[in-house]
Amino acid sequence: MSDNMDKFWDNVSNELRRALHLRPLNADEAEQACKEASDVPLNRDQIEAIVASATGAGSDPEPTPGPVDFGSNSEVEDEMLVLNRNAARKTPEVQRRLDELRRKLLEDDDDPQPQD
Repeated sequence: MSDNMDKFWDNVSNELRRALHLRPLNADEAEQACKEASDVPLNRDQIEAIVASATGAGSDPEPTPGPVDFGSNSEVEDEMLVLNRNAARKTPEVQRRLDELRRKLLEDDDDPQPQD
């Protein structure tokens, strides 16, 4: 798209957000909304419920999940080490692993894809 079209659609989207009240209020609009809002009387129980909800008091904490064992991931670790190697450290082992990974990728491409 051209710059003019980008500007046009930016303006249209901003106007649409404003018309549908889908954008945050700016400081002046927020202040005006606060002034126009009516006071709602709250009893002590409601205030305590709001404070407890905001502070997390009285709620049961979610259990902390323990470590997840995905089994042996040495193959993945090896592949990541090969792919994220330092270019200055080309060893025969790294070259062998690269060749092996390339061969696997090429074999995967040769497999016929199932057709629906």
